[in-house]
Amino acid sequence: PRVLGMYENYPFWFTMLTKLGFRVMISGRSNHALFEGGMESIPSENVCYPAKLVHGHIEALLKKGVTNIFYPCVAFEQGGGGADNCFNCPVVATYPEVIRNNMERLSDPGVRFISPFVNFSNREYLPAHLVGAFKEHGYDIPLEEMEAALDAAWEEDAAVKAEIRQKGRESLEWMRAHGVRGIVLAGRPYHLDPEINHGIPEVIVGLGMAVLTEDSVIDDRLERPLRVRDQWTYHSRLYEAAARVGDEPDLEMVQLNSFGCGVDAITADQVQEILEGRGDVHTVLKIDEVSNLGAARIRLRSLEAAVAERCAPAPRAAEAEAVREGTASEAAGREEAEAAAREGTASEAAAQEGAAPASSTALVSAAVDTALHEDPASAAAREERAGARAGHIEVRASFTKEMREAGYEILAPQMSPIHFRFLAPLLARSGLRVRLLERTSRRSTETGLKYVNNDSCYPAI
Repeated sequence: PRVLGMYENYPFWFTMLTKLGFRVMISGRSNHALFEGGMESIPSENVCYPAKLVHGHIEALLKKGVTNIFYPCVAFEQGGGGADNCFNCPVVATYPEVIRNNMERLSDPGVRFISPFVNFSNREYLPAHLVGAFKEHGYDIPLEEMEAALDAAWEEDAAVKAEIRQKGRESLEWMRAHGVRGIVLAGRPYHLDPEINHGIPEVIVGLGMAVLTEDSVIDDRLERPLRVRDQWTYHSRLYEAAARVGDEPDLEMVQLNSFGCGVDAITADQVQEILEGRGDVHTVLKIDEVSNLGAARIRLRSLEAAVAERCAPAPRAAEAEAVREGTASEAAGREEAEAAAREGTASEAAAQEGAAPASSTALVSAAVDTALHEDPASAAAREERAGARAGHIEVRASFTKEMREAGYEILAPQMSPIHFRFLAPLLARSGLRVRLLERTSRRSTETGLKYVNNDSCYPAI
């Protein structure tokens, strides 16, 4: 199915399955009719739209007569880059299990739903594990054949990612050669689906700016550790992309956020800290199944105007004086233009056309030219804004032995009514004073609202 994590790992799985002798058929492109075709089996209205689309894609495959459906649960992506871990979000990692337990047609005779749990960060265990998974569904694949297929899959996966980075470099070169600004449209891999992004990339291009994905620009420049637990693979890329965008004068970042994504409430705050610490603007567009680009256009035009204003150098004293006083030739020119307007001549029409407002593309090009050729005053101002560029870094405090001996008390919020009640006495047995904050009040809720993202769940508040 053309869904969720498949947008990240399809080249890998296609190569592996093809090498094993399977003919690979991917489901069709997403659309609202396909979404409606799978609505009956969606168990939760609160899940994100990309997850809801999975039901329609599986239903479409079954209607085509496809009886072997391969949709693995990828709990861990490939590690690297200095992150704390490489989890997929719970929805991406386990949604095949939701599908298995809510779509009755997968239990029909002859239908095989192959969904092994996979850990991409541990390559050694994959061959034997996948041999066992396919064997459960009647495919006896020799271990050597699986190892060869996986070797080819890893090679293809690396080649695709290298090509994406190369295209990113080529796009940046083209932008700078043509004086065009770029927008890094950052989100999850499945936000590439036009049904999910609702044509936002085309809107950005229509404003005269280039569009790049976050994985085409990241280069491991981000300072760590972060204030958040940096353990989600797709989120780590957002943080890396924010660091790159903040250091490039001709790049801006727009973050796509699907309604119902609880983890992104934290991600958006961390991306904002990284960008603002580098003197840049953070723009978030929230999207769901409703295709209404009016609000998105307003936000993007506001970003365009803000960038143009920010990049414009302050007028020098001599220029400001000239503007205030004007010159005789300018005054004469204005009088001639007014006279031509009154007479209604052909030259008047040409003059009017020549004085038309600059196009969006021209404004963007001018802003890029300014950004790439900043005068010393503008460059100094940008440096001043970026003075706290590493402000997102967490300086973690340690609870020391001396603090325990001095009788310091640890406050524990009630995040789990069962487990936390066990934790307090267990820690007390280790000599730690722990006070569990069992009850909440209106005051604690109002205090929490001052420090969390509005999309955070109530327990986090």
